[in-house]
Amino acid sequence: MDSRTTRGVSGHTGWGFNMRSGDSVSSSLAGTNVDTAGNLLLQDKGGNASYPVGRVSSAVAAGTALTNSTSETVLGSASVPANSLFAGRKLIVSYQGISTSTNATDTLLITLRCGPTTLTGQALITTAAVDVANNNIFTGRFELTARAAPSAASACVGWGSYNDPSSQGGTCKVASLGSTNFVTNGALLVEVTGTWSVASASNSCRLDVLDVSVA
Repeated sequence: MDSRTTRGVSGHTGWGFNMRSGDSVSSSLAGTNVDTAGNLLLQDKGGNASYPVGRVSSAVAAGTALTNSTSETVLGSASVPANSLFAGRKLIVSYQGISTSTNATDTLLITLRCGPTTLTGQALITTAAVDVANNNIFTGRFELTARAAPSAASACVGWGSYNDPSSQGGTCKVASLGSTNFVTNGALLVEVTGTWSVASASNSCRLDVLDVSVA
């Protein structure tokens, strides 16, 4: 089989294939596709599942500010389509946010979660609850690696790095997750959450960056 470049939609370069003399024909549903969100999908030869590859989501605007509350609240989120993770495939998440205003010695705790429903996902990163100052930042990055095919209880492991909310250049810490089952045959919700120790209108934080990829 020969491969050759073709002119795709709106002038974009694509790839095509031609049978050569002597090539045998076999039945396969393997190929690529694009979902309704524009994500590239890789379909296996049996056509049983489609796996998104590349970037799943990237925040293009600052998140909604969390203020005057002590409830754990989602600062930003992204949905990873079902069947994205199989053995050897990684979910990669990175985030960055800021405490724009603070009150007295009130503390802020940041959590990175991943699971099927909001605010119940496995905690991948949990910062210390620290007394923050105006314009302190919080950052984190985590790689979750699947060890099995998509299922209702597929083992995954991972590690990452983060900093507690602090001035820029604060101490970098390590987070790790031993073998833990995830519902990888369903959509996974990635969430960065914040929790203030005191409900004050003077406490405010937001998420500025959230990138989620599958590789």
